[in-house]
Amino acid sequence: MNLQTKGVTSLLAANIGIFVAGLLLPSIDNWITYNLRLFFPQNQHFEVWQFVSHMFLHGGPAHILFNMFALFSFGTVLERIWGTKKFITFYFVSGIGASLIYTGINYFEFESIRTQLTGLGLNEKQITFLLSNNYSVQGIETETLKQFYSIFNASMLGASGAVYGVLVAFGISFPNAKLSLMFLPVPISAKVLTHQFHKNVSK
Repeated sequence: MNLQTKGVTSLLAANIGIFVAGLLLPSIDNWITYNLRLFFPQNQHFEVWQFVSHMFLHGGPAHILFNMFALFSFGTVLERIWGTKKFITFYFVSGIGASLIYTGINYFEFESIRTQLTGLGLNEKQITFLLSNNYSVQGIETETLKQFYSIFNASMLGASGAVYGVLVAFGISFPNAKLSLMFLPVPISAKVLTHQFHKNVSK
């Protein structure tokens, strides 16, 4: 282990280890699904620790490959400059911050639809029943209800929020650095790569 980048090394090991464990052990994968992903706060599976634990989960080989490649490529440089403590702190603040924004947006949309339902005369018990059974409600659009159910049941996973923070920090620190990446035919500047990544994760 490179002592200068033990933070990045530890993060890579944890992410890859959990991903492989989920692939090889179905019982562990099932436990991970309902305990470590970030669920909506009103969902029965939600736990506070999920704001951190979701950062170590990935939806497939391409997902983890891209995130870990970016973490290794750019995180290593930042950790050598900042030191392990500052880098790890920044990494987790970025990841948790992204999950809080995600949850906040969903909460606002969820409460907006809930207000529509209560305006139609439904009480909390009836709304809870709707969320469990996905029934239609007269007076509200089907697509709106689908969004209501989707927010309630959706889960967030992945280190993308934290990795995006790392990319932004690298782009600010070295805006004109020319990067030769395996999936690009020509070198690209850090600020252009950061902008492109932002466009992709915002879609």
